[in-house]
Amino acid sequence: MSNFVKNIISTFIDWMFPPRQSQHVTRVLSQEDILSFPQAKPIDQSTYALFAYKDIRVSSLIWEIKYHKNISLINLVVPLLADVIIEEYADKNLFENWKNYFLVPVPSSKKRIQKRGYSHTEEIAQRLTVLLPSTITYIPHALRKTVDTPEQNKLKNRSLRLTNLHHTQEVTMDFPPESSVILIDDVTTTGATLDESRRALKEAGVKNIIAFTIAH
Repeated sequence: MSNFVKNIISTFIDWMFPPRQSQHVTRVLSQEDILSFPQAKPIDQSTYALFAYKDIRVSSLIWEIKYHKNISLINLVVPLLADVIIEEYADKNLFENWKNYFLVPVPSSKKRIQKRGYSHTEEIAQRLTVLLPSTITYIPHALRKTVDTPEQNKLKNRSLRLTNLHHTQEVTMDFPPESSVILIDDVTTTGATLDESRRALKEAGVKNIIAFTIAH
């Protein structure tokens, strides 16, 4: 089938079934396109993000991954996230003697997972684990969301975002001494979600925590 015919068919389908804005923005993205996304500004020495969320392509990508289970976009972005994790992992091993690594996705509530049909952070982490060193152990449910709080992006007030998630996560396992956790989330804004994950992990005795997200 020629590209001309494909374009005609695609135009007709779009006319009959208009795509979501986020779907329209992201459906033609390639890995080369994603490499051109604006980089996120540095956050701190324990939190790293790939891209600037304010870019419409980045926010659309997050929206498709988070709410519409767009696995093809996850597969495009995961190798880039893995590269950054491996680089930091090597530095921590060499210069700070970190050990006992665990890959842990930031949890969503059961209600939210049921509504969306999947956990987007688990999907990201699961695909990451095959690209990371075998010394990093993937633990999908080491953290559990205990309270079904309003979504952070629906809270316009910064102070509400910072308090919305306080004491809403708990650790479900016993970590060995000298543990190091690599947290995975899709996006960080105020940092409240990651701070809550860190609180729960620290109280459970985890020594080192470093977080990675797709966007900030």
